[in-house]
Amino acid sequence: MRKIFLMVLVVAGMTAMFGKFSNKEKLVDNLLLENIEALASGEGGGTWCVGTGCTHCPATGERVAYIKEPYNLK
Repeated sequence: MRKIFLMVLVVAGMTAMFGKFSNKEKLVDNLLLENIEALASGEGGGTWCVGTGCTHCPATGERVAYIKEPYNLK
């Protein structure tokens, strides 16, 4: 009787541990996606126009050499 009780306890413990750790992969994926999105959006955002050239800056309308925009996943 004691062996059966011990066996049931071990099996229940293993089942509980499996259930707990099986969702960990999904949590890591969600956290990873949130971090990528945060890094892609940048801190300040907006458009930076640099230099003098033949490209029109969308923020000011001036002619500039380079336009820098933050990357966005949306």
